[in-house]
Amino acid sequence: MIPRGVAISVVRAGTRRPREYTLAYGLLCRPRDTVVAYIGATVVRLTRTVIPAYLRADGTLVYGLLRRGSIDIVTRTPDGRRVSSEAYPPAHAVCG
Repeated sequence: MIPRGVAISVVRAGTRRPREYTLAYGLLCRPRDTVVAYIGATVVRLTRTVIPAYLRADGTLVYGLLRRGSIDIVTRTPDGRRVSSEAYPPAHAVCG
């Protein structure tokens, strides 16, 4: 089992500046927690979806399609306490 927080993977893609993006996704172990991405002054709440029980995943899927740039992904408890934080620097596209 993943420790409290979220295990996030980041995929960057796109071939030209206006179309570069980052796909952040991961497994949230505590479904009441919230995951947000900070991109400069913009705050984006990652979308959550329940994984079907027959797949036997220990958590809730969270994901977000984010614009390029430095990204800080923060997981917080329902009372606002920060339980994890991960930073991803801007990167060049990996596809194209």
